[in-house]
Amino acid sequence: MFLVQLRALLRASVHGNLQILLPMLTQPHEVDEAMLLLAQARQELASRGEPVAEHIPVGGMIEVPAAALSAGIFASKLDFLAIGTNDLVQYTLAIDRTDQRIAHLYDELHPAVLRLIALTIRAARKASKPVCVCGEMAGEHRVAPLLLGMGPRSFSIASVAPSARQSESAQGRYPPAHAAGASHAGAGRPGQHPPRPGLSGHRGCLGHAPHFSGAVNA
Repeated sequence: MFLVQLRALLRASVHGNLQILLPMLTQPHEVDEAMLLLAQARQELASRGEPVAEHIPVGGMIEVPAAALSAGIFASKLDFLAIGTNDLVQYTLAIDRTDQRIAHLYDELHPAVLRLIALTIRAARKASKPVCVCGEMAGEHRVAPLLLGMGPRSFSIASVAPSARQSESAQGRYPPAHAAGASHAGAGRPGQHPPRPGLSGHRGCLGHAPHFSGAVNA
C-alpha cells in the first residue's frame, strides 16, 4: 500500500510543489526504508515513461519522544522536520487527550514537552534544515511567543482555529528578545512550569516574520 501511495505522490509531483512528510517516525532506519521504497517507486514510473519531478523534499514528523531525542539523526537524513505537537504532548505525558477522565492532565507547557520541542528545533538548526510546528500549540496565541522564541518561523495551523489570527498577530507584538526570554523561561529548571504568556503590553517587530500555512493534523 505504501508503494502505491508513493507512486501516486510521484505522479502528482509534476503538477505542483510537492513535499512528502513521513509520519510517526521512531527509528532512523524507517527513513532509510522509506527512501528505498521511494527510489523503487521512481524507478517503476521511469520504466513506464511517466514523468516525475527531479527533486522532491522529504521530511519527517517528530511526534513521539523517541523521535525528538533522535532529532539530530533524522535531520541529517531528511530535508526538513515538522513537530507534531498534539501527539508529542500525548505520548510524552502518557495522556489520552480524548479520554475526559484524564484530559485535564494534558499540558502542552509541561517542561518535558518544551524541552523535546527545543531539542528538535536545535537539531534542525544545527543541520541547517527547516522546521515547522504543527498542531494545536501552533494555533494557540498564548503559546506563540514561547514557540517564536525557540526559533521556528513556520507554523501549520487549522484555518478554522479561533485563535489562528491571534497567533499570527503575535509576530508584531513580541520583539525577538522578549520571545527568546519566554522560551528560556519555558525550558527552565526541572519541575518548573513556565508562565503562560499573554499578548498584551508588548509591541515590536520580529526580524523574520513567521509563516503560517493551512490545516495540518498533527
